[in-house]
Amino acid sequence: MTRRHGANSRNLEINDPDTGIPTVVVLPEDFTEEAQLALIDLDVTAEEVRGTTLRWNPDTAAWEPVEDDQDS
Repeated sequence: MTRRHGANSRNLEINDPDTGIPTVVVLPEDFTEEAQLALIDLDVTAEEVRGTTLRWNPDTAAWEPVEDDQDS
């Protein structure tokens, strides 16, 4: 299950289909094709990803977990 929080939210919640544990993806203002393709390939069932909040890092070209989600 995937859903956005609020009409203007940039947060996308993706639930692990097996556990139901949500991963929150904070969509960047500049949602590039590279970020979109990496999001399509993202495995929300992977232990290092499941249940985290992820932000796009353009320097590493990867979705990365963040320690605090104050801007999400």
